[in-house]
Amino acid sequence: MRIIGIDPGQTTGIVTIDVGDGDITVVGRQHIGSLQVGNLLWAELTAAPASVAMERFNISQRTLRDTRGGSLEALYTIGVVRYVCANAKAPCVLQEPATAKHALNDDVLRSLGFWDAVAGPHERDALRHALLYARTQKLWKGTPNEAHSHHHA
Repeated sequence: MRIIGIDPGQTTGIVTIDVGDGDITVVGRQHIGSLQVGNLLWAELTAAPASVAMERFNISQRTLRDTRGGSLEALYTIGVVRYVCANAKAPCVLQEPATAKHALNDDVLRSLGFWDAVAGPHERDALRHALLYARTQKLWKGTPNEAHSHHHA
């Protein structure tokens, strides 16, 4: 099964994984500007069926204080992703950032062999969401000895 993980924002991380028989392969990864997300996602979803797991963006007083333009870009990106997924008839799940970061923290990503499969914080967060989705859908148990990290991007 193909899963596309997305970390929305001014710089959006997108990581595509294939999950099968406990084997996880990173088949695509990039961090792009928010305006490029719709076209890239449409191309991916029309090339091969996939589910999308995206970080939910929660607006709080801290968000308003700390991120100005980035907040709006994250919201715009989420809207575009939901629109593209609806038109491509692809499942789109929003997941809590804290859940993904706790369940798949940096040490876990290293132990799974995925740390070097992606570049930078946006791709890492996108990967966390793809892996969390795989685990919650019971496609993968989330243990280091089960995953075989491969990178083809």
